[in-house]
Amino acid sequence: EEHRSSRCGKARQILLEEKWSIVKERNCCFNCLIPGHNTQACKFNSKCQWCGKKHSILLCREILNKDKSLRETTSEDLNKHNKEVNSANASLIPEVCLQTIRVILKNDNKERVVRAIMDSGSQRSYISKQAAEEMEYQLHCESRVVHFLFGGTSTKPQNHRGYLIHLKSLDNECACNFMAFNQDIICHGIPSINNGPWVHELLKRNIILTDVGQSTDPIEVLIGADVIGKLMTGKLHNLECGMTAVETKLGCMLMGEKPTEENSKNDAALIVTSMFVQEADISNLWSLDVMEITDPVKTKSRERAQEEICKRFRQAVTINHPNIETNKEIAQKRLLITTEKLKRQGLYEEYESDG
Repeated sequence: EEHRSSRCGKARQILLEEKWSIVKERNCCFNCLIPGHNTQACKFNSKCQWCGKKHSILLCREILNKDKSLRETTSEDLNKHNKEVNSANASLIPEVCLQTIRVILKNDNKERVVRAIMDSGSQRSYISKQAAEEMEYQLHCESRVVHFLFGGTSTKPQNHRGYLIHLKSLDNECACNFMAFNQDIICHGIPSINNGPWVHELLKRNIILTDVGQSTDPIEVLIGADVIGKLMTGKLHNLECGMTAVETKLGCMLMGEKPTEENSKNDAALIVTSMFVQEADISNLWSLDVMEITDPVKTKSRERAQEEICKRFRQAVTINHPNIETNKEIAQKRLLITTEKLKRQGLYEEYESDG
């Protein structure tokens, strides 16, 4: 039919070994599935979204291995695995997947695959300073911006350089240009979509994600509300696991809370993210260093916390003064010596009258 082989829904129903045989018989590239060249000569700038190797996800053996291992895993092992994952989530993996995607930055003959995030809460789009310099984008304008952050705080006016950047999807089916302002760090610590119950459901629905795997590469492009509306297709897929797949012209994204057994048991202790910084930039929106993540039951005011610290300090700290000897005798001797000296010089009465 009239679509790319990599997007063929019928191909997903064929057994893996049969798909490999068909590709070899028709002398097709393992990466783009187009006949006439091999994988090494393939100019299609994409890799398997599951394992990261240079072949189509339709030919990935790792998915089959993962599926087999999941079928052979006992329920006890799964419960243990979920608990281990939840322990890691507290410090590394957020419970909610954000709208991340992999795209290609392009400038003339230069191309680079980067991670991007779509954030409708940002009025403007941004590109990391490093990416803008490496792609050698020409300066288009400069702007002085004040960032209003969560919690009502705002930054001091900051200068940002504006570049007209060129983006395209990994499958080269969509390309777009828009203005993006430079920023030293956009956000970090946001992992790609990893393995989970949503993977096989996405494959059944013929939905291919681009930002998958164990990567924690920094986000280098933030697509704001000034551009997002033009990239959305309006197609949403609500998965049985509770997550939502969003189709855009640049590819598909996955967002929503990850389904775990522990989440249903811990509804009473919600994680609240608050920002209390007065001086911050847009990178702080994603940085745990400037956030207070606490159980709301234990949250206290700063004034009360400071009072408790001062109270403990007074109770714990003791000051020991050494015994200081009196200098009375030395002072008396000096007085006698001075008095005798003044009398010998005949100055005692004069000294006494001046005093």
